[in-house]
Amino acid sequence: MRNGVAKVDSKKTNGSPIRRTVTVRAIMQRLRRVLPKGQMLMKSRPVRIRGKKTYPEDVGRFFVLNDAAIVEHHVDLDAFARRHDVLKPWEEIEDRSDDAVTSKTSKRA
Repeated sequence: MRNGVAKVDSKKTNGSPIRRTVTVRAIMQRLRRVLPKGQMLMKSRPVRIRGKKTYPEDVGRFFVLNDAAIVEHHVDLDAFARRHDVLKPWEEIEDRSDDAVTSKTSKRA
């Protein structure tokens, strides 16, 4: 992985358009560069409730702050990044299992 973008093996694409995987962190950095001064994209910290990882219901996983006031909540990162032209048509956001909200109960020995 280089600069938050994973390499794609062209032999495995079988003629389909090549999709580049971009990390959430790389997308957040790109957005920080293009958002107006004073506006920031923030990521909520997950909370464990009955063994499930969940995000605050009032703001969601991602939200936008403007001078300490919430401007947007429950932001869809993919749509938000495409709206601000930081995620190109051939790119997709990496869905890491540790970042994703899961409904499975964690197994402990």
